[in-house]
Amino acid sequence: MERAAKAIEVDMLIGIPQDTGDTASFISSKIARDGLTARIGFIGKKAVEGGYVARFIEYGTKGYPKRNIPAMPARPFMSPAFDANRDWIVSDAQQQIRSVLFDVSRGTA
Repeated sequence: MERAAKAIEVDMLIGIPQDTGDTASFISSKIARDGLTARIGFIGKKAVEGGYVARFIEYGTKGYPKRNIPAMPARPFMSPAFDANRDWIVSDAQQQIRSVLFDVSRGTA
């Protein structure tokens, strides 16, 4: 799980537009104590506050013409990072499960 979380985190950092200030500095990953789940992105109160603009970067904005605020096109970096790693993460998880089940069935685990 740790490898998968780090891979997605790195791809998010690579994919985030460089003109977004210090938003990238708030991206991190954290593995749960059980080792089976991970959180990737803006974790913790400061990171959530600092990464507030990330949703506007990811999904864009519609703007507000009455106040002369232009629309901002979406520049996704979170979704592509997950999508780029999904296949190998699933394959790796399946392989790890098979390995543990094999060890258990042989009595070596």
